[in-house]
Parts: sequence; structure tokens; C-alpha cells
Amino acid sequence: MRPTRSRVVINMRIIALLFAALLASAPALAQDHAHAHQAAATVAGSTTVPFRLYGNHIYVKATVDGKAYAFVFDTGGAASLSSIAEKQLNLPIVATAQISGTGNSAETMGVVVPTVASLGDARLDKGYFLVLPAAIDLGSPYEGLAFGGILGREFFARQIVTIDYAHKTLTLANPQVFRIDPNATALPLTLRSGVFPNVRAAVDGIEGSFDIDAGSPQALMLSERFASANGLVAKMPRTVEATAGRGVGGLMTGVAGRVNTLSLGGAVLTDPVAYIVHATGGVFSAPDLDGNIGADILRRFTVTIDVPDKRLFLLKNDQFGAPFTFTRTGIATNHVAGATIVASVIPDSPAQQAGIRRGDTLVAIGGRSAATLSPDQIKDYWTMPAGTTLRVTVSRGGKPFDVDLTLRDLL
Repeated sequence: MRPTRSRVVINMRIIALLFAALLASAPALAQDHAHAHQAAATVAGSTTVPFRLYGNHIYVKATVDGKAYAFVFDTGGAASLSSIAEKQLNLPIVATAQISGTGNSAETMGVVVPTVASLGDARLDKGYFLVLPAAIDLGSPYEGLAFGGILGREFFARQIVTIDYAHKTLTLANPQVFRIDPNATALPLTLRSGVFPNVRAAVDGIEGSFDIDAGSPQALMLSERFASANGLVAKMPRTVEATAGRGVGGLMTGVAGRVNTLSLGGAVLTDPVAYIVHATGGVFSAPDLDGNIGADILRRFTVTIDVPDKRLFLLKNDQFGAPFTFTRTGIATNHVAGATIVASVIPDSPAQQAGIRRGDTLVAIGGRSAATLSPDQIKDYWTMPAGTTLRVTVSRGGKPFDVDLTLRDLL
């Protein structure tokens, strides 16, 4: 029999808010579990694990109570279990939380406490994990390994995390043994709301407060408040209404366009894609946040987040000057139960003009089964050169049909 649950209301980032902050801001949970605090992972020296970049998410192999799963490592999130993992591990729900995340709505999520979670030689003992809604369970790039959830700030609250995108390794180091590459650029780091890694950066020369968010697959997401105050949409050569993704609280929609520059610690990135998020609630309505710097920018560096000494280090890699791409079909997809589902279609895009609708299933792309394609392989098709004609097989109501998409630049 599961224990009685307490109910709390908290605010949360893309996937989960750090429970160390929750205890300070959510009296109900703190009172019901007065002895509890969110643990931080420990490592004796340093530990390095390989990762796979899959849909611009960092996936690592980690274990919870001895069972291995594929976890997303998210610098803007906190410990969370997928609904799949929670059922397999049969962990009791000790509380529930009403969560508002990147979407405009709130969702109720359970809280569980595994005995131990391990990433390489780093371990988190008896930490709080949120249980993700089944609707946002992700796929896994590891054959035979189910999606386990999110590993976030608990694993680098006391350690120093280095994400080497070029070599696809993630290192957690004790501050006593940490050594930074002398060629890296250092930036002052703050913890917004006491939780989220945040730096000062400039969009088209306009400075603001930006979270460092490896859990976001996009390049740049901006709050409407920041974009409107600085006339950024009017400066964009072209814009489209688009879906930036789905997080806790529902879909994130907004205006997508290109800004001229993002200046980050002396590095200047040109022509990045930016989403101005329509937000009536959730994280992008926060008055102290101007935007998120996501994986499509971070992957151009080796990124080191030093929370203990409040520093961010950036070292350019050979992808620094690569162009920022955007779909030339207008299709965004989700992977659900082995199927590739059309999550959204940009108005007046090649996909909409060909009759593709939200909810359709992609059967084949360019003659290849869509079920065998990774998110990155699908993106490669969607970003083929303008003028390319692409045959796509779609199923609607169980009836397949073919369409030819002639790709063109939307931004």
C-alpha cells in the first residue's frame, strides 16, 4: 500500500526544479518531510562517462537502484524518473507536486525516493525524483535500454561538470582535483532563483540574463518580454509561427526567426535561430529570465559549469563556425511507442501545402522507414538543400499516402 501523499505547488524549469530549492519554497513538503533535504551527488575524485547526442539531448547510461536506463543529462533540470522506470522499480510515491514548467499549464507529478542513483562513479543517495508524465517520455538511443528520465543539478551542485561535445564525454570532478584548460574562457556564473545556472549574454548587442540549458535542443529561446522591449522580432528578416518543443505544462509555441548575433563571453555566434516563446505562465514568464542558451549553441564548445566557485568555462570546438539550420519542410516530430508522429506543421510550409497534418504518422522518408531513423537523421532530411524534392509516406487513420515535398528556406 502506498503512503499518504502530500501536495505542494512549485515552479519548475524544462523538466524539474531542484528539490533543494523546493524545500525552501514549498512549506507543505518541508513540513511533511522535515527531516529531508535534497542530497547532492558525491564523487571521490573525478569520473568520466561517454554520452550520445540524440536529438540534441545528452544521453548517458546510469543506474537507479541497480537497474540501468538511458537518462538525459540536463543542466537546467533536476532528478526525474520516467513513468516507465517508476513502474519497473515499483517505488512508492511519497508526495505529489503541481508543476508549472516551460508550457503555460501545470501538471501533477509524483515524488519518489530511490535508494541510490549512479552515474559513473558519482552517486546520489536517497535523493528526491519527480515522476515524469507518460506524455513526455522520450526515446532512447541505446538498444535494449529504456528511457529512465532526467539527471540534473543534483549531480553538479557540489561537483564541477564538463561537457565535451566534440568527444562526447561528460566529466564530474571534485573541486579539489579539478583543472581547467588554460585556453578556456571564464564567465561569471550565478544561480538564478538559487537554482538555475545563469550568465550574462547579448543578443544583437542587447545584454540580458540567460540560463545555460543543455536540456533544450534549440539554439536560443527568448522571453516575449525581452524580445518586445528590444524590438527583436521587427529586426528579423523572416519569421514563422513554430513549435519549439514540449515540456512540463504542454507545448511551447512562439515566433521563430534569426537574430544577427549572440555574444557569449567574447565568443560571437552569427545568425542563430531564436524562438520568442509565447508564455502566459511557466518559466518563460519569469521576470528575471530573458532567455535560454540551448544545446544547438552549447554543442559548439566544451562547456564547464563550476557551481561551487560560480564560473562557466567555454572552449570553442571545430563546430563553432557551423551554420545554424532550420527545417525546410515545416515538420516537427515526436517519437511515440516506436512511431514517428507529426507534432506540428508550420503554416504555409511545404508540409502544410502538401496536406500533412498534426497527428499524422510518418511511414517513410526518402524511401527509408521512419521508424528506423533517429531524430538527427530525420533532421538531416528536413535540412537538405533548398530545392530538393523529398518523397514522404504518411499514414492517417491507418491509410498510407505519398507526398512530394520541395524544400525551401523558411528562415
